[in-house]
Amino acid sequence: MLLSWLFERVNHYNKPTTITEVVTLLKWTLTLGGILLMFGCADPIEDAKKTLETGLFQNIEVEYRNIQSFPGDVVCGEINSFDRWGNSPGYKRFIVRADRASLVPVENDWEIFCSEDPTAALQARFGIDPMNGKNSTLQTVHRHLSELDFALRQYLTDNAALPLTTQELASASTTGPQPKNRKEGGYIDKIPEDPWGRPYHYEKLRRLHPAPKTYKLYTLGRDGVAGGTGEDADIGNWQLKYLDHIVSL
Repeated sequence: MLLSWLFERVNHYNKPTTITEVVTLLKWTLTLGGILLMFGCADPIEDAKKTLETGLFQNIEVEYRNIQSFPGDVVCGEINSFDRWGNSPGYKRFIVRADRASLVPVENDWEIFCSEDPTAALQARFGIDPMNGKNSTLQTVHRHLSELDFALRQYLTDNAALPLTTQELASASTTGPQPKNRKEGGYIDKIPEDPWGRPYHYEKLRRLHPAPKTYKLYTLGRDGVAGGTGEDADIGNWQLKYLDHIVSL
């Protein structure tokens, strides 16, 4: 009803002949545009609920509490679901980020993603200074870790195993026999060093599978010692998701 009336108002002044009519047409057009934009905007909380409920095939009723949206297209809250017999596991935390739901978020994810100030939360959890124009060191570490992490994941996809060292990722690598499916030209032009001139630490993590599929990639910061804050803080690939999130804001 309201939209029809607004359309009539805009159409009424579609051929303005005076300054007053021009101003009136502009006013109604802006009003109509604003309302259309409002109706067209998605509700992040409703979208998050749809994402969560898509995976609850065995549940017929869902309840939410403490649900809230946060910067960077993040929605956090608690969910409780009931099956057809009325059984419920109780309320559990959830995070929906970029249309992907986590029903068992770790504490660091909860504290950083579900925060109005993720930069301050990252600093509180890990001692990492804010990543801004004044902190070029952190920007460099973030770029290096992102490049190495991407190269390692590509290598793993091609070869079903991780390299012994990051040097095997380089385009000019000649260390030992090369895997059959190694990408011609390598996975990275040059292996970077951290801002303090040291190689980034790389460790393969052995799990139940005989061939390690996970790894740690990190710098120990300016002091080269585990722990610390500011430029001495340790920064690793497990924190990339937080740094990526902050950069995207």
